[in-house]
Amino acid sequence: QEVIRDYDINDYKEKTELTASKLYTSVISSLRAYRDISIIEQNRLGLKAIIESSSDIFQLQSFKNFAQGVLTQLISLIERNVPSFDKNAFSMVKGKDGYELLASTGMYLNQSVDEILSDKMKVLFEAAIQTKSHVEDGDDHIYYFETKNGTSSLFYFLGGKVLSDVDKALIDIFSVNVSIAFENIHLNQEIYDTQKELIEKLGEVIETRSNETAHHVKRVAQVSYILAKGYGLSEEVALHIKLASPMHDIGKVGIKDNILLKPGKLTPAEFEIMKTHAALGSDILEGSSRALLQTASIIAKEHHERWDGLGYPDGKAGEDIHIYGRITMVADVFDALVHKRAYKEAWPLEDALKFLEDESGKMFDPRLIKIFFEQKEEVLKICCMRRKEHENI
Repeated sequence: QEVIRDYDINDYKEKTELTASKLYTSVISSLRAYRDISIIEQNRLGLKAIIESSSDIFQLQSFKNFAQGVLTQLISLIERNVPSFDKNAFSMVKGKDGYELLASTGMYLNQSVDEILSDKMKVLFEAAIQTKSHVEDGDDHIYYFETKNGTSSLFYFLGGKVLSDVDKALIDIFSVNVSIAFENIHLNQEIYDTQKELIEKLGEVIETRSNETAHHVKRVAQVSYILAKGYGLSEEVALHIKLASPMHDIGKVGIKDNILLKPGKLTPAEFEIMKTHAALGSDILEGSSRALLQTASIIAKEHHERWDGLGYPDGKAGEDIHIYGRITMVADVFDALVHKRAYKEAWPLEDALKFLEDESGKMFDPRLIKIFFEQKEEVLKICCMRRKEHENI
């Protein structure tokens, strides 16, 4: 009993029992048991792969990255020993204007929709959409995914092994996870777009109340994005600065009209009141858990801090000033200089550009001023309406 228990023995036969038929039966039953154990192990490994791949794709927040992630994970599920870049596959989504390519590998890499889609593929794709299921035809394999809002995504593979029932079941489970992840991305994108629109509208309201030049906040946003990318910030961070910068003067809602709209120069006392708009703006926005509003809060508070420490509200200097504030300040000041305001006329471009040069290392981060002049042509296209003067600079 100890030997059977401790040494993984599943059966015991006396020599006298081992007739040819009983020996054959024992061997066959053992092979079947091994087969069943192997299937269970394959299922375990497959489910583990699904859990790991689902975890990966749930981290992806853009449609393009999501589609590429799903394509890679599907390849690893179907062809576990084939690197994803060696597999000929692509993914598309069908919208009102036709098919849009989201991701591709192998021979389909860098090809357009028209180059990829053959008449046969279109027929198979339509069959998958109509039946809302996976379609196989010889070497052509199409996998179909759909979200609750009706968006149809199609993943195509050329060649590959014939899928077993176990593989199909694993892919069906993966499909459910993909659909949930796809829907989460749609919801996140909707929230993001809503935030973006509200920030733009609120920025325009502040712009209108301040009697500032039309589209000032939009120009500041675009120039801020150019400076952020030139500074080496990531695409995500640069976009956050672009989307949040229209809120830089939100604190002006707390400034009385007799000061905010005064046509002439402010008195020292009035200017002290005007300076409070930076802290007011930060107070309005701080505390939000949304990344965009957190960025906007920093910009609102620090876009009047000077590189030499003579700015407000906290008198920060150099790199103690958040890069968001330093970037927005350059974009805001330049656009304000070259456009008419209630208290001043528009400066000539040449004078505005010289001001930036003269204030490099004083008011402005010198590295950002260097980037500004490297990207001067793009900035002038955004900020300057006076075409002839622009061309002369």
